[in-house]
Amino acid sequence: MRVYEDLTALKDRYSDIFVALGNFDGVHLGHQRLIGEAVATAQRVNGSSAVLTFDPHPLSVYDQK
Repeated sequence: MRVYEDLTALKDRYSDIFVALGNFDGVHLGHQRLIGEAVATAQRVNGSSAVLTFDPHPLSVYDQK
């Protein structure tokens, strides 16, 4: 596993990348399916797959009145 803090590094490293985007606060069945779809699609075209998540949690940056 590689962790990137800046997405600009990805565009030069990977030509065909399929991303599972979400707030992965645990890998339950829904998350497993989403990640699995990204992996399967990437494999069909000989590409790469990735998971993009958020830190901090998106709710922490919104005003929760």
